[in-house]
Amino acid sequence: MCFSSIHYICIQFWYKMTEEDKKLLNTFEGKLRHFMYLYEEQQKENASLRQLLAEKEVEIAELQNSRKALEAMYTNLNPRYQTTIGEACA
Repeated sequence: MCFSSIHYICIQFWYKMTEEDKKLLNTFEGKLRHFMYLYEEQQKENASLRQLLAEKEVEIAELQNSRKALEAMYTNLNPRYQTTIGEACA
């Protein structure tokens, strides 16, 4: 949804707008534009965060594959070279 251009709806007023009405309308338009700007900025940030999340998920998958490959290599080692966790930490 793109809010870069503002479309106005023409409404026939049966009374003349007062200065206060015009000020309120201008204030509303300004706040609406600001809200639309914030919405667009939020959309950009969300897209950026989704991209970062996707990259991190790929990185996690690569690390899991690497861990599995290392586990397989360790499992295939000659038993005399294998140590237990306790022995490796001592």
